[in-house]
Amino acid sequence: MGLQLRCGREPLVRPRHRFLAERVVANRALVRATDGAGLDVDLSLVMAGFDFETVWAERRVFRVGTVDIPVARLGHIIESKRRVGREKDRMFLATHAEAIRDLTDSDERFESKRPRSSRRRKPGIGRRRRPQ
Repeated sequence: MGLQLRCGREPLVRPRHRFLAERVVANRALVRATDGAGLDVDLSLVMAGFDFETVWAERRVFRVGTVDIPVARLGHIIESKRRVGREKDRMFLATHAEAIRDLTDSDERFESKRPRSSRRRKPGIGRRRRPQ
């Protein structure tokens, strides 16, 4: 996809190295993916008020080219921003309140129409493998 990863000011040249990945996870560090031309995507392992299992079980998956990108539901992201209460988040939520309300209402209507069997779940949750 042509994006570069950064953790703080440090580029993550080889993000698939196990040591680096372990440090990012252990420190719950924010990683930013950027194309250098204005597209910046924050990759976060922490959301105020939610545990990973809940967010993962209710994630949405978007396809960009041939890559599936799991994303927390908008409702979770908005609620997390409310709970953290940073000034920049309060300003964003106030400025975009109407659009957020429309988008979250639309997301809830979409989700309620999907059959339960088609909703994505984390692989392996609720299923045990037999020892070989």
